[in-house]
Amino acid sequence: MNENAPPSKGKVFVEAFARGLRVIEAFGSDARRLSVAQVAKRADIDRAVARRLLYTLLELGYLKTDGKQFELTPLVLRLGFSFISSVDLGGRIQPYLDQLSQRVQESVSVTVLMGTEITYVARSDGAARPVNFVALTGSSLPVSATSSGRLLLSTLPDEEVEKVLREAPIVKYTPSTVLDRNELLKIVQQSRIDGWAVVEEELEIGLVSGSVLLRSRSGVDVAALNVSSHRSRSDRRRMVEDLIPQLRQTADSLQELLL
Repeated sequence: MNENAPPSKGKVFVEAFARGLRVIEAFGSDARRLSVAQVAKRADIDRAVARRLLYTLLELGYLKTDGKQFELTPLVLRLGFSFISSVDLGGRIQPYLDQLSQRVQESVSVTVLMGTEITYVARSDGAARPVNFVALTGSSLPVSATSSGRLLLSTLPDEEVEKVLREAPIVKYTPSTVLDRNELLKIVQQSRIDGWAVVEEELEIGLVSGSVLLRSRSGVDVAALNVSSHRSRSDRRRMVEDLIPQLRQTADSLQELLL
């Protein structure tokens, strides 16, 4: 008998856990809100079992309900962030970020969309000139006042953008912060057309940032690549004409690393 051989499925396989995962997987872009019966059908499980699992996920905060239909909450995105951490995405792209930071002499970072916030998964500022604002890897910021957040929102359908903006806290960080949700929606829509986003002094006085999308090999938008600078050396024109093209060049180089 091989002591190193994995145990049989019958000894280690937890059917209840597998069913719970199938319940989560039942939801998707074509099925954002589902009833108990719909979940049971899509997950191929008994309706009574589906009901128990749904209410378990509801209690844990992974779902919300109006009493008839269920919907995933942003909490489920933590599972995706765990995957990003486990595959060392930040470690694999770090050399590219360091080269970009050296080339533009500014702070650069990579963020992912997590519900109503963006989360920083990698950054480089070793060659950057000082900026007051520093976002550490693993920290989060609201989507509404960040170039990465607005650009990542632009990858979603308008109805989903509106939903996120309704749920997102809109905070006045500076006199320039856009607070009107309808205006924010228009900015997101324009970012979708442009393929980039720029924010000037909306999160912090003097802070100017620009972002482009990072796409996987299959063409899926998975993250945003951002550069942060200071008003004393960058304005919208420099962002659009100089820094955004350099971000795109690095984004193209990173595409092969992103599954």
